[in-house]
Amino acid sequence: VPTDDVGTSFTLEALRDELAALTRSNADLTTQVDLFRSTYQQASSLVTTLTTERNALQEDLSIAKSQATSGVALLRASFESQLSSLEKERNEWRDQAMLIARMSQRAEEWGLREKAAEYDVLEAKVEKLVREKREL
Repeated sequence: VPTDDVGTSFTLEALRDELAALTRSNADLTTQVDLFRSTYQQASSLVTTLTTERNALQEDLSIAKSQATSGVALLRASFESQLSSLEKERNEWRDQAMLIARMSQRAEEWGLREKAAEYDVLEAKVEKLVREKREL
């Protein structure tokens, strides 16, 4: 019966059993290494895909922010232009209303309304006087 350096005896059957156990263990470890390698490759591929998608999304986000900023600026400029135009129009109407009010006040001061109201009566008197003059 062979012995090792420490004096342990080995039997052929025991060595075969140990070899079979080590072979199974090696096969299990090989399977686990293959599984780990496959999982690592899948994870690496997923990270690459996610990084690519993230970069694309960040680019899209940057474009969207830029478009939103320029769109808001364009809308603001448009509304400010409309506001300026409406304020100008309002001022023109206010000036016209003030002019009409001043003209009305002056007409009142000069008695133009009363004179205008008397126009038909005075015209009739003038015509009457002109006829009388002709008759004379």
